[in-house]
Amino acid sequence: MVYRTMKPLFLFLLMLQCATVTTADKYEYSIVVEGKKRDFIVVVPSGPMPQGGYPLVVMLHGKGGDGEKFYDISRWKELGQYHSFVTVFPSSLRWCVQEPEDPAPYTTSRWVAGDLLEDACAGQSFVDDTYFIAAMVDSVQSHLPINKAMTFLTGFSNGGVMSSKMAVTRPDVFRAIAPTGGGLHRLDSAVASSPTPTWQCIGTHDNRFYEPLGLTQLPFNDSSFYYRQSSINRYLAAYKLSPEFTKDSTDSMITWTFNKPLPGAPPAFYRFSLIKGLTHAYANGTNFPMVYAPMFWEFFMQVASVSEVQDERTSHDLTVYPNPTSYSVTVLSTQANTEQAPYTVFNHIGEAVREGMLHLGNVTVNIEALPAGLYYVRVGRSTVRLIVQ
Repeated sequence: MVYRTMKPLFLFLLMLQCATVTTADKYEYSIVVEGKKRDFIVVVPSGPMPQGGYPLVVMLHGKGGDGEKFYDISRWKELGQYHSFVTVFPSSLRWCVQEPEDPAPYTTSRWVAGDLLEDACAGQSFVDDTYFIAAMVDSVQSHLPINKAMTFLTGFSNGGVMSSKMAVTRPDVFRAIAPTGGGLHRLDSAVASSPTPTWQCIGTHDNRFYEPLGLTQLPFNDSSFYYRQSSINRYLAAYKLSPEFTKDSTDSMITWTFNKPLPGAPPAFYRFSLIKGLTHAYANGTNFPMVYAPMFWEFFMQVASVSEVQDERTSHDLTVYPNPTSYSVTVLSTQANTEQAPYTVFNHIGEAVREGMLHLGNVTVNIEALPAGLYYVRVGRSTVRLIVQ
C-alpha cells in the first residue's frame, strides 16, 4: 500500500483551532492508495478540542452515492459540531456491475466488498478498500489531534457491508461499528482476530430484504429474526458469540442483543435491530422520523467508556469478592470508610447495569440477573474487573 498526504492542508486545520468560529469547517482531501487517487471530506468542529483529542466518526455511503451526499444528509456533521468530534465522508471508486434483476452492465460507485464482487462485471482489477479506509484514518489521526480510542465507523447499504468487512478484516482500526441497510456478506465472512462491538439496523420496509423472500415487507415480530438468521450467524461466528440473546421491544424497534462469548473467547457484542416502517434509507429525521446519528453516537460513547475503564489503574483500595461469582458480590472500598461513595457496575460495552452507594466501605450487590461475562466495578477513579459466571 502506498499513500501520500497533503500536510499543508492539515497544518492549516490545526491553525484553525486557535481561531474563534461558530460553525464546523469542511475540507476536501485526497490521498493515493494502490495507485488510485481517493477522495474524502473532513469536517472539523469549531470551539475547543475535547480533553484527550477529538473523537472521529467515519461514514460510508451506499451504492451510487459519494462522500458529498452523506455529508449533506446523514446528520453526522451537525452532531459532530454539537459534540465536538471530527467527521469523515469518503467516496468509493466506480465499478461495472451486472445485477440479477437488470443484467445490462452499468457503472456505479461501490465499495469493494462481498456484495460488489457478487455483481461485478468480469475482467476488473479491484483495489482493496480496507487499505484505503485504514490509510485514510491513519492520515487523519496523523495530522489532527484524534483520540484513537474513540474512532468509529458507520455505513449504509453497500457501506454497511463494507463497515462489517472492516470489522472482520481490520478490527484494529475502529472501536465500534454501526452498519445499516446491509451487513456482513457471505464473501466477507471470517473469524475476526478481535471482536468489534457492532450495532446493525435494518427496516421492515427495506425491499433489499423482503423482496428476495417474496414478501411485501418484513414482519415486525420474531419471524424477521429467523428470516435474518443466516446473516446474524455470520456475525456470531466472526465474533465467537453464543447464539443466546436478550430481546427488547418498543412500538418502533425490536432489538436482539448477543453478548455471551463462546467458552474461551474474548468479550464480544453484537446487536441487531429491526425498525418498523423504515425503507432502504439512512434515517435522518427527514426521510424517516428516527435519526440514526445520535442513536449510534450514544452507542459509540458507551463503547468508549469501556476503554476508559480498562485504561484506569486498579487500586488497592477497591476489592470485589467473590470473583468470579454467580449470585452476589461484595464491593469493599476504603474511599467509603467515613462517608457514602457511589459505585457503578459496567458491562463490556460501557452500559451501566448496576448503580448504588457504598456505606461504611462496603455493599452487597445482587448480580444474579446479569448475563455471564466480563464486567467492571468502578468507585471513584478505581476500577476492578468482575467475572459473572
